[in-house]
Amino acid sequence: MKIKTITKLLYDAYQKDIEDKLWQQWLVDYSGMSEKNFISFQDFKEQTFKPKLANVDVEQVLKEAEEIKRLDQSTS
Repeated sequence: MKIKTITKLLYDAYQKDIEDKLWQQWLVDYSGMSEKNFISFQDFKEQTFKPKLANVDVEQVLKEAEEIKRLDQSTS
């Protein structure tokens, strides 16, 4: 078997394992859902894998980057 095929099979198995675990979690949550707070498994999965972005201050990030750069240059 080619390494590419093996890698794909392992990746697919890993993804299936993650989805199975997520399904189990959704079933636990489902038992506490009502009509008002129901969420489909597909929506639950999308929310779980959706990147969570923090509210960041761009100026603060740039300041920290400059400080890191300065410290890195002083140790070289």
